[in-house]
Amino acid sequence: MSFFSAKDNGSNWFSRLALQLHYDLPKGTGCRCVLVVTPTDSALAAYAATHLAFSMGQELNLKTLLIDTCSSSPQLSETLSCANMPGWADLLNAPSMDIERLILPSSSENVKFLPAGDNGNILPPSEELQARLNAAREQYDFVILFGGAIDQDFKTLALLPYVGATLLLVAESETSADDLASAREVLASFNAQNVRVVLTNRQRKGKAWLPERRSSAASAPTIASGWVPERDT
Repeated sequence: MSFFSAKDNGSNWFSRLALQLHYDLPKGTGCRCVLVVTPTDSALAAYAATHLAFSMGQELNLKTLLIDTCSSSPQLSETLSCANMPGWADLLNAPSMDIERLILPSSSENVKFLPAGDNGNILPPSEELQARLNAAREQYDFVILFGGAIDQDFKTLALLPYVGATLLLVAESETSADDLASAREVLASFNAQNVRVVLTNRQRKGKAWLPERRSSAASAPTIASGWVPERDT
């Protein structure tokens, strides 16, 4: 298990983390898929996954797919106003469905988003999980999985055998030592490989660190760094 400190670098830490993953997970090895989780705070994972995807696509020019895998607690899809749209969970229970039908474009040409979908707590066979992730890896340079909080969605743990790295985010002065220890213990019990503890702080006060929305009610949600999913009209 390795550690990465992002707490003193502002928004630049996403760029640094993206670059590190780009070189640590070589192209062509089949491991360019990362899972982003937190011990308890899924909003922090949603924030980090979104900005990491933006850094991958916009700054490193990598074709990137961001997937919300938490159908029972779709924090990321809710943040991006896509919670009621079909997505990941629907794909897992419809083997013949084309993933491209459900993927949403974004304001960044290289970044696409797949919502969580709606399928409750049904856990698909491991073969279907692996097949879907393999298909995504074949079409994209990098796949980022939003896994949310470990204590909120048990299905996240089923993804561990199929990712090249797991990013465990903790917030300085907010994540307790007990919660961190519990999360690490859970990951270890599932034999998670290449776990990286990422120490962050919240650079802004209040709720401003969360993805922000434009003032117009007719506008789509926008991310602080400029990344926003688009919808077909």
